[in-house]
Amino acid sequence: MTSLRIDRIKAFDEFREKSKEIFNSYADTDNSNKRLDGLYSLCICPGGRDGGLNKKLVEVFYGNRPIDSVIEVSRNFRTITRLETAQGATLAYFRTDDGNVICNLYPSKSENQRPSEEVILLDYVTDPRLLRTRSKRHWKSLIAYMEATCIDGLPNIKHKIRVFYLRNFKRYVVGSVEQSSKALNLVKDLSKYVLTIGLSGFLILLITMFKGNIDSRRADAQRQEVLGVSRKALDEISNISKRIERIDQKLALIAKTLQSRRSDSNDFGDKK
Repeated sequence: MTSLRIDRIKAFDEFREKSKEIFNSYADTDNSNKRLDGLYSLCICPGGRDGGLNKKLVEVFYGNRPIDSVIEVSRNFRTITRLETAQGATLAYFRTDDGNVICNLYPSKSENQRPSEEVILLDYVTDPRLLRTRSKRHWKSLIAYMEATCIDGLPNIKHKIRVFYLRNFKRYVVGSVEQSSKALNLVKDLSKYVLTIGLSGFLILLITMFKGNIDSRRADAQRQEVLGVSRKALDEISNISKRIERIDQKLALIAKTLQSRRSDSNDFGDKK
């Protein structure tokens, strides 16, 4: 009897082997891709762009294209002409050792222009059998992100809405540091504010009610009880915040590891 990990790995292997067929079917019916493919050339690479040797990786990306030329002075004071290039967006599936799949979205960029985020953490798939179904949504995100970030992009209203969702409701990486989604940060800040203000108002109300109590000893005991409850509530809020921070740190480590692997892969490709 095989383990769940082995089953997940087999499911990812099946997806990798059929990835060209899957994404070509999406590309053939996508009008935006027809234009972008003519400019940047769509590439579907089971095993990655470095010769397809990485069985843990599937990459779908738009390639590079020259966009301009600049004249530079070499060391011997001769002028040389150098081409400037733009690189298309990338959709990458990384299979982890336990068989889960991390789906990342990398923006299009040129030598002199790039978005602030280095990568968007698009999806985390614990059941690779669902990759075939989810890949359609991932493809739409790739097209929208390509249209929004490439210098030749022509994003329509649907593309803009999808990219707004990606940038505000997905985790992302800036400066090699994984960031929580902007929406989550807003909710956390609002929750802390509401809890703090609400608890303060509650305490003020109770203390005001106790001021008229004739029995000072009883009032003091009641105040102490209220303060004890408030301390427990504040401690619980603090514990929740710490747990959220620990989860953020673990996810940041995963994102940093993936970013490092991708950088190593690009360095290897440059050396070739």
